[in-house]
Amino acid sequence: MKKIKRILIYSVLIFASLLLVALIGLKIFFPFEKAKVLAIERGEELLGRKISVETVDLSFWGGLGVRLRTVEVGNCEGWDETSPLLHADDIDLKLQILPLLSNEYKIDHLIINKPEILLYRQRDGRDNFTFDRLDSLAPNDATTRLSSEEKVIGAVVSFDRLTIHNGILRYRDDNTRTVVTASDFNLSTSLMRKNSDVYSSKGKLSIKRVDLLQDDSLQSGSVAFDYNAEYSLSDHSLRIDDTKLTLNDIPIMAKGQVELSGGATVARVSFSSENLSIEKILSSVPQKDLSTISDISLSGNVTVYLDLDYDSQREISLKYASTATLDEVMIGYRDNPDHLTVSKGIVDVKNDNLRVTVEQATYNSEPFRLNCVVNDFKRPEINGDLEGVVDLALLRPLLPDSIVTMLSGEAKVSCRVNGLVERISELQVSGDIEIKDGICLPVGFLQQIDRINLSAHFDNETVLVKKLSANLDSSIISFEGRVNNIIPYFLHVDSMMAIDSINVDGKIEAIVNLQSIEPFLAQEKDAKISGVISLVSSVRGNPLEPESLFILGRLKVKDAMYSDISLSEAITELNAEISAYNDTLIIDHLRVQFESSDIELYGSVSDFWSGLFSNKKRSRRSMMSFTMKSNRFDVDSLFPEAAPASDGQYSAVSHDTIPPLLLPDINAKGTFVFDTLIYSKIPMTDVTGKIKLKNRLLVCSDVEGFVYSGSLSGNTLINLSDMNRPVYSGSFVANQVDVSAIATRFSHFGEIINGKINLSGNYEGTGWDPDEFKKSLHMTSDASMQKGKIATTGELFTNIKTLAEKVGQTLDQEQSFRSLSTSIRVEDGKVSFDQFDTRLGDLGDLSISGYYSFDGELSYQGGLKLSESATAKLLSSGGLLSGLSGILTDKSVNRIKLPLLITGTVSKPKLDIDYSSIKDKVKQDLTEQTGALLKGLFKKDKK
Repeated sequence: MKKIKRILIYSVLIFASLLLVALIGLKIFFPFEKAKVLAIERGEELLGRKISVETVDLSFWGGLGVRLRTVEVGNCEGWDETSPLLHADDIDLKLQILPLLSNEYKIDHLIINKPEILLYRQRDGRDNFTFDRLDSLAPNDATTRLSSEEKVIGAVVSFDRLTIHNGILRYRDDNTRTVVTASDFNLSTSLMRKNSDVYSSKGKLSIKRVDLLQDDSLQSGSVAFDYNAEYSLSDHSLRIDDTKLTLNDIPIMAKGQVELSGGATVARVSFSSENLSIEKILSSVPQKDLSTISDISLSGNVTVYLDLDYDSQREISLKYASTATLDEVMIGYRDNPDHLTVSKGIVDVKNDNLRVTVEQATYNSEPFRLNCVVNDFKRPEINGDLEGVVDLALLRPLLPDSIVTMLSGEAKVSCRVNGLVERISELQVSGDIEIKDGICLPVGFLQQIDRINLSAHFDNETVLVKKLSANLDSSIISFEGRVNNIIPYFLHVDSMMAIDSINVDGKIEAIVNLQSIEPFLAQEKDAKISGVISLVSSVRGNPLEPESLFILGRLKVKDAMYSDISLSEAITELNAEISAYNDTLIIDHLRVQFESSDIELYGSVSDFWSGLFSNKKRSRRSMMSFTMKSNRFDVDSLFPEAAPASDGQYSAVSHDTIPPLLLPDINAKGTFVFDTLIYSKIPMTDVTGKIKLKNRLLVCSDVEGFVYSGSLSGNTLINLSDMNRPVYSGSFVANQVDVSAIATRFSHFGEIINGKINLSGNYEGTGWDPDEFKKSLHMTSDASMQKGKIATTGELFTNIKTLAEKVGQTLDQEQSFRSLSTSIRVEDGKVSFDQFDTRLGDLGDLSISGYYSFDGELSYQGGLKLSESATAKLLSSGGLLSGLSGILTDKSVNRIKLPLLITGTVSKPKLDIDYSSIKDKVKQDLTEQTGALLKGLFKKDKK
């Protein structure tokens, strides 16, 4: 035994010594430089590219071979020479041992380590990876029988074995704007020649990361390929067996055969993938492609089988059949705990036919069934039925974003659809639907509509609504009835025939808490609303053409309140009862209480719907007939911008604050009765009249009432065609009106004149702003008074009293006169009258004319004709004044007339002698003395 061990040990040592000697011999005697030169020359000859090898060495691991270190294959002529087509750390060429004994070099295994390959196709179609002499790499006995495509395949598998470790491949195509980068790829292939005609090849390819950049969109994944194939040179056929393709960890099995002969291509290939995880499939899809189903959750498994039958000479070259089997697939929406579970489902697809069958499924523990068949994909015809409970949330991604932002609830549906898809308006649709406690948030709504309940039967002609109800906060609305042709309208909304044929016939009931609509009001105006509206109405007609609707019902408003910052006064209470009969509204009762005013209204509105919704071509307006009553109506408080002559800074209030409902685009006529009407701070009582509104012209006629202890009548026209610049015009007659009250309201002379005055005249004005209105105001009127009184005050009274004392008279502050008649004119911001006469006690008679302006300026001229006794007293004083008696004295009555001039302002008037009117009658050197003397008449003498 010991002898046998010793022999074995010696044998091993001898073999090891011989192997070591052989290795040393190979190292010493192997023609490395010759191998390097041969490799470069042979490679450049075959590829037509420049090749560089840094060093050559022997390799022993995995068999005897020649290792070419730092190998580069250059690009073809005209390409960037600094970026080679291929760069590898080393290429190991494993040699067959027996041919070496005959001094022949045959390679049976090619190993490439860490190659970097750069492939580039330019926009003009040129590329750097086309080799003119690749056909020389194919097996010699088959070269003449191979097509160009087969020669490329032959070049790849020319070696018995090919191995690539840790490679990087970059491909760029400027035509398709595509860049592909394959990182860390490994390849192992083997080629075995079964006989002179058949080659068998096996191999494995794995790429840990593939990046596809196309049109600025990046997709990444991994690829693995494990194949087993045979190729027959005589039959030009490729057979694939037990081939496995893995994409992003998704395995796909393939088998089949491809025949290339006689210019025809015939292929029969089958693919299968069993128990695929849906989550894994979705994880490999780019997120941007999943955006449309981002709110939907999917889980479960699917098994897919696909058979392809291709014959290039057949009329229908490609035939396919695919079956997908669903296994415990769950479909949910967002965080909704309810979901659709498909225990078993089948989807079959083949040429011009799709069939979906879901028999074992539940939604929220309720059975769900779906059968659908689609034939002829070029002109699809659908035939299907669905029965089960559907989560409305699953329909949300299918609805336009302009309709709803949120939808949830359950819908129990039984539906059947049949017909050509291209004739969608002719699809035969029928079924039943029930919705229980649905919720939706329409676009523009700040609060959701909840407790939506619906029970309806539908077909192409009619939707029979057995019950429809919904809640918005504490408001409730319900509908029962039928809607005709609504489904054809939604299936073909562009069809005018469908629009015209829509018809609704039903009953609407609603109780609306107005506070629930407060969020829809203008938030910037801080709008507040409350109250309750109740509605019971029958509706018949086309809802898309409201003017054609026949409506019979009743609307009640109870204890409504409304306020916003644009209103000068809030509506503190509103109650109304309105009836609708076809196109007419009957206002049975409408009462509105403001903070300072109230209105009661009765009447009717004809052509209401047609006027509200008619198109511009017809320009049809509604007509309102009414009777309006009010205990107190304060226009100044309610609409300050509508009283432009009022005092105050109303111009700061925009006329846009007038509510449109108070100035609707309708025609109207009616009568009004106001116990008290306040306009421009003028309180009027027992005011009656008529109102007519047509084409934005507002006419108030036959207006009668009482004001300032007298009577008033008149007419007013307001042209509102331009809401930015209303135009006023009118006429008025006032009898026995307290002149002091009028003077106090419109001037600063209220304490000066007293009595009853009669006024009549006309006026015109423009604008909302008080300043603009006063500047534009033009008025002419006649005034007359009987038994009035005039009072002088301040400096004016002092000056006249001083004159009276100088002529030996006394003067009371208040003087009576028998009559007054004058014309009053308002123009260019001035109020003027042509003549004003009164008697100042025993002093004499005063007569003046002139104007005062709205800014307070005074400009009056006239004269004071002294009584005979006052004239005599003044002349008896002698001096210069006595010498001027001929000029100043009215010889017909023998009385001196003193020319007067009243200037200054209303608050500070000045009384002067208008000596300029007599200076032409006296010598120039006496003018100054005369003026001083006359002015001295109004100054007290110094003691």
